[in-house]
Amino acid sequence: MNQTELIEFFDVKKIINSLDLTSREKEITFYWVLDYDYKQIAKQTHLSENTVRTYINRIHTKMGVHSKTSLLLLLLGIKRNIEITTK
Repeated sequence: MNQTELIEFFDVKKIINSLDLTSREKEITFYWVLDYDYKQIAKQTHLSENTVRTYINRIHTKMGVHSKTSLLLLLLGIKRNIEITTK
């Protein structure tokens, strides 16, 4: 399964949209979990790399995580909870 298929399988956009983040934070979170680096996210969002770093730090703080891996695990847990409550 390639990265695009994984993103579709886990419906990452739906999960991210359910988070209590600003629209810009959600956008950056999406690119972050797609494994874009700071420079790539900056280019996609028309922000500076330092601004992207600030957003990612803020996202980590809001979500109570300290790494991209922890954020991904949290998102997978949210997906599982969404599936359980909709069954």
